[in-house]
Amino acid sequence: MAYSYLPGVQVTTLDGGLATSTVPSSRSTLILGTSGQGPANEPYNVTDRALAAQVFGLSGSLIRACEEVSSGGSDNIILFRIGTKQAALVGVGLDNTTGTVTP
Repeated sequence: MAYSYLPGVQVTTLDGGLATSTVPSSRSTLILGTSGQGPANEPYNVTDRALAAQVFGLSGSLIRACEEVSSGGSDNIILFRIGTKQAALVGVGLDNTTGTVTP
């Protein structure tokens, strides 16, 4: 019982910003994508989309896909970084013949 009318030191305790954990209400959605930074080849459970954007950066397709999925109402998103940049085909159709071309 607190006696606020008596002289002395009044102590007020704050919880320090603690928050309860939320339970996802939707099925999990796994997003495979590319990014220039962040953990690779391991699942990353998104609890805060802003933090995920800081971890993976805005380059690549991973964070964009995360935002598109979250706009659809999913709150249980798992990101999986599979590379640093998009793959590109090089040398397809390149003519490496030497000498004269014969019909």
